[in-house]
Amino acid sequence: MPACEASAKADEALSRSGDLLVAAVSLSDAALTAAGRIVKQAQNLKMVSDSVCQIETRNGGKPNRETVCESAKELDRDGGLQAQTEAETAADAAPLASTDDVEAFKNQLSAVADPSTAGTIALRAQYCDDLP
Repeated sequence: MPACEASAKADEALSRSGDLLVAAVSLSDAALTAAGRIVKQAQNLKMVSDSVCQIETRNGGKPNRETVCESAKELDRDGGLQAQTEAETAADAAPLASTDDVEAFKNQLSAVADPSTAGTIALRAQYCDDLP
């Protein structure tokens, strides 16, 4: 079930989100704001994917494809590659950050953003492929 897999990806992202936010605080407000968008994407992915997974597995039903698709698109708009790029750019521009701090932040960012993005892509692939 793609929704259940997306939920597992969200769990993976959320388990690392605290480290990301700690790393962001040491850089700049802009890095923290952008990192917060990535964490929010993971939290929202968890809510959406858990709901869809429950409908599919426990209730034996079919979720409304249009609603799930729109939710997945919204997750992508709110987070995704754009937010990750903004966070990396903010980290690079942090005036007092050391190279090691920036690199640690980017590693933490990938640890949260990559599974979150993968989960969002899985939902979009399952529920949006044949929709306009």
